[in-house]
Amino acid sequence: VLRTQLAITGEGVIVSDSSGKIIHYNQAFLDMWGIPERLVKDGGARKVLLECFESTNAGTVAVEIVFGDPDIEVAGKRLELISGWVLQWSTHPVRLEDGTIIGRMFGFRDLTAQIAAEEQVRFHANLLEEVPSAIIATTVSGHVRYWNQTAEQLHGWTNAEVTGRDIRDLLFSEQQLKRGIEALQSLKERGRWHGELQLCRKGGS
Repeated sequence: VLRTQLAITGEGVIVSDSSGKIIHYNQAFLDMWGIPERLVKDGGARKVLLECFESTNAGTVAVEIVFGDPDIEVAGKRLELISGWVLQWSTHPVRLEDGTIIGRMFGFRDLTAQIAAEEQVRFHANLLEEVPSAIIATTVSGHVRYWNQTAEQLHGWTNAEVTGRDIRDLLFSEQQLKRGIEALQSLKERGRWHGELQLCRKGGS
């Protein structure tokens, strides 16, 4: 069962016995660290991880601490590799039901793509904040998801005040409501709308 779990998990995993000998590992671990399989087969967990951690911001001291304390647990620690990759690692002892420690499991998850995507989102968000036009993003139903600084200045509402609210309640007066709904319907059906609308500011002006 363990071998099957190690094969299908997205994490890089190695498991050692109580003597430190590697008894299980998966391909994701080999690929993540770019190490040859013979090194994992021939070396103990401490030796393998010392070689891996040597190229990280944590250094080999993290490995020495773990192998110096059989009870230690690490959860979700971030590792930055010299190559630019970012990993998250965890480790915990493997115990029998009576609490006896019979080994240790190490897990590594690649965060590089996730972090790059988050940075891309932040980059685009910063760009939108610099645009001198009011930019408003809503759900299909018309509830506000994003409202840039120019929109705040133009309409008087902050992004925090409008997020989740129906844009029809914020921007359209009774006189403009019908035309505003038509514009939103056009956006929903055709993905665009062209025209002029008289929009409200905070307080109804």
